[in-house]
Amino acid sequence: MTKKRYLVMGMILLAGIIVSGIFAGFPFEHSVSNLYIIPAGHLTSPELTHPDSMDLYSAPLGAFRNSWAVLTPNTTYETDYVFYSNAWGPGEVNYTLSGPVISDPGYKNWNVSISPSTFVAEPGNQYISRVSVKTDSPSFGDYGLFLNINVTLSDNSTHFGNDSIILFPGMPPGLYSVGQDFLWVTTPVSMKKGETRNYSIFYERRRWAGFGDIVYSVSQSPLNPIITLSTIHVKQGIRSPSVISLTAPSSIPSGNYTFNISVKGASPWLTVRDETGQSYYAPLDQPQKIIPIDVSVG
Repeated sequence: MTKKRYLVMGMILLAGIIVSGIFAGFPFEHSVSNLYIIPAGHLTSPELTHPDSMDLYSAPLGAFRNSWAVLTPNTTYETDYVFYSNAWGPGEVNYTLSGPVISDPGYKNWNVSISPSTFVAEPGNQYISRVSVKTDSPSFGDYGLFLNINVTLSDNSTHFGNDSIILFPGMPPGLYSVGQDFLWVTTPVSMKKGETRNYSIFYERRRWAGFGDIVYSVSQSPLNPIITLSTIHVKQGIRSPSVISLTAPSSIPSGNYTFNISVKGASPWLTVRDETGQSYYAPLDQPQKIIPIDVSVG
């Protein structure tokens, strides 16, 4: 090939990458050359929820065990929907499934169910329902579809139970690169001697990692870091808070101090954003992410 032809092909490929990133709805910095394009009207991402307080851990919380699945024609896919009642109850819980595979006549031969769909929940318990999706060949398209679950509580209390799962007809490429989790760390840049302060950290689960637990731990330090809510359930679309308490003793020498936050259960791709607004990627090869925190005491 001539240099001119190589240049033209390169420009076409670059344009394809940019357009893929735009239509997939993700920032270009998270894009790859092969993104799964979803036709309009079939897939919309859930809005991110920012709880006003620790209500997230007293109100019921639920999610599909998996956030996406690859289906093939004439097969049955099964997964769990997990519901934590937390401080709520006793009361009746009801599930309703919705989405194109439920309402679109083109999928009338699909068999989609959840069991149990209604039960009485007691406080402090976990409840698991089985979700089944049986596909058929003629109506199986070539794009992703949302299957949604809507949770209704008998007293209409606030909850964080609504969720969705994407059903793909094939493996969409670039999942990790467009589905990074985020850890927001708002610890201080500096403290005064004799001061005790509480700071929030937020874990934001993105779609591709699925429902699961995050376990925090902190290393020893003269600043005596203590983390409240060290084990939390995380799901897509919710920014989940925990609190770190730091105490700088009156007798501590002035200087810079570093301690580590360990994060177990994070997705392989984890973006950390700190108090200064800086972002960086936690090492991909760390099964347990180690996040160094630097604090100046004066």
